[in-house]
Amino acid sequence: NNLFEKQLGFTVPKTLDFFKRIEVKLVLINTMLSVIATALVLRVCPHTWQTILRENSQAIQVLGAFLSFALVFRTQTCYSRWWEARTQWGRMTSASVNLAGQALAMLGGHYHDDD
Repeated sequence: NNLFEKQLGFTVPKTLDFFKRIEVKLVLINTMLSVIATALVLRVCPHTWQTILRENSQAIQVLGAFLSFALVFRTQTCYSRWWEARTQWGRMTSASVNLAGQALAMLGGHYHDDD
């Protein structure tokens, strides 16, 4: 495994592992290429892309509706996962409280506070 994980004594979640593997140079190169390509299109043919958009307005509306639906679906999926995690956390908390109560009852109810 990773030296970082061995030093801290725990494993890194897969989400963080994904972000550790992202190459910052590749992200910067892709961003710069996108900006250059956009500037080139706007500079070389400023009216052509507007004409293309006007001619394909129905396709753009359908694409926009599809993207909206996909975004709502993803948001609902994320909320469902969050709610499930919250429910599980509540169950775990309740079980911990019950376990502590049972442990106190088993020990005869004697609890000594050192303060």
